[in-house]
This record gives sequence, structure tokens and C-alpha cells, in this order.
Amino acid sequence: MNKINRIILILVVFLILLIAIFRFSENNADFSTYNPDWNGGMQIRSLVSGNHTVMSLPGREGISSLEPDKSVFIILGPGDNISEKDKESVKKFVDAGGLLILADDFGTGNQLLNRFTTSVSFSNLLLMDDVSFWKNSTFSVATANIENVSNITLNYPASLLITDKSVNVLASSSRFSWLSANESIHENIHEKRGSYPLIADIPSGHGKLVLISDPSIFINSMLPMQDNKLLLEKLVAGRIYVGFDETGRTPPIPAFDYLIRTNTSYQYLFALMVISLAFIYIKRDKISKLKMEKTVTIKDTLVRDEESIIKDILKRHDWDKRKFMLFRNKIRGKQ
Repeated sequence: MNKINRIILILVVFLILLIAIFRFSENNADFSTYNPDWNGGMQIRSLVSGNHTVMSLPGREGISSLEPDKSVFIILGPGDNISEKDKESVKKFVDAGGLLILADDFGTGNQLLNRFTTSVSFSNLLLMDDVSFWKNSTFSVATANIENVSNITLNYPASLLITDKSVNVLASSSRFSWLSANESIHENIHEKRGSYPLIADIPSGHGKLVLISDPSIFINSMLPMQDNKLLLEKLVAGRIYVGFDETGRTPPIPAFDYLIRTNTSYQYLFALMVISLAFIYIKRDKISKLKMEKTVTIKDTLVRDEESIIKDILKRHDWDKRKFMLFRNKIRGKQ
């Protein structure tokens, strides 16, 4: 391979690797901090990284690496894959002084929330408002009871069901809102208008939970709306570390990077692989030379073996050597 072809090959390989890195470093999962599209949460990670140390955890067991009294753990749109071990890890983190921000709609977060309290839960009904809204009644605008935060724009929110009046409500819908089971723009006779709680916090041990009934307020397309961004900054203020839950939606390259950084066994294995590849690369010329010498040796051996066989045949038979060699060459020419 000449020098120009080698350079072209290197450039092609580099381009393929570059595309692979970008392709396998992002995803399109809802609320994921690796998703740059409208429904992702890449901007929320970028926002908090300005004043905090940010980590996207591929598994909830990684919460044990956080210092509870200095950390926030954010779960946006939890699925139904929360194991008992996960629940216990999160509960232990909060009770030790950690802050948990649990943002959910339509109830999947209740399986984790029930480990902390039964006085608050996420509703499975859509909250609508045809007076205080942005685009339409499914994008209601809530009023916040947080310093310097006035209005929060929501996107298909649910609401919080609170049975304990001592729970601290941080944001509520307007008195014109209602809960709909069928997403109809008009409420029916069974749907009551009124103000519904949307954000609340409750203590647990030495820590605290902040419950938000709409994770969509933090997606890329909604974060710039009104005070959504300011709300996030207020919630994580005073904490050094912010961990995002990426269980089940971490792309391959970030997952591999996290594994290498946090697991000693994989660190040793990766180091061994790198050293082995480096050794092979350094010794590549010597290996090629040995292969060439071996090939030459085999050819020489075959030639010597052929000459020995011819001598033996001529010794056993009274044949003319010149004619025998001509006969052999003719046979080779036909092969």
C-alpha cells in the first residue's frame, strides 16, 4: 500500500469513528439528557453544569457514589422498571440528607413515591385549563409559590393528589383548570374546575423530595418557557452535585465511559487491552519479518525436499536425468 492510499484509509477510518462516536453518544429517548431533540433533556444538563458538577447515571445503584447532603438526584419520567433495590437505594440517599426531584405524569412514579409516603401521589388524569394556558388548554400555566418564580408553563401535565394538608405546595394550577380522563377540550359534568397542586415538597429523614406532576417542563422545547429554567435553578440551589437518572436509556459510549471510570476491574481490563494493542503495533514490523522468514524457510525446505526426492528416484532407476527434468517441467506446465 503506497503512502497516498494509506493516508486515505486513515482518513476514512477516522471519519467512521467520528460518526460512530456522535451516533452512539446520543439517543432519542424522552427526557434523556443525551437527547438533543425537542423531547430530550440535554439542555437541562447543560444548564445545571454551569454551577454544579453533573453526572448522568446509567443505573440507580450509582446514587451511592453521591454525597447525600451535597447532592440532588433528578428522575424525569420514571418508567415501570424501578426495582425494590432501586427504591431502597433512593430512600437511603434521601434519608441521609439527599434531595430527590421526582417529575412524573400519569402515575408511574407512584411505585417509588409510595416508599416515602402515602399522603401524596401522582394523578393519572390530564390537567387542562382553557383560561390560563399557552398554546391550548393542554399547555396550562401554573402559579408558583417560590421566590422569584412566577409562572410555569406545562405540557400535558397531571396533578398531585394530596391527603395531608401539611404538605408544602410550591405550585398550583389556576381555579379554571380541571382533570380530564379523555383529553376532551371541554370538561364534562363529572369534571370539577378548581386549583390543583402541581409541585410540592415533603421531608424524609434528613432529606427532602420535590414532586413535580409534569416532567415535560424540563425538556429542551419547554425549558425556555417563562420561569421553567429559573424553577430548576431554584430547586438545585445550594447543592454541589446533580445526578440525572438515565436507567435504561444511556447510549453505549457514555455507558462504557461510566463503567470504566467507576469499576476498578474494568479499568484493569481496559488497560490490559490498550497495552496489548500498543505492544502489537510496536512489534508489527518484527512480526511481519518473522512471518516472511518463516515463509522463505518453508519454500527452501520444499525445494530441498524436491531435490532429495529426484536424486532418490534417479538413484533407484537407470533414467536419464535431463529427460526426467524435461518430463517434470512439462507436467508442471500443465498444472
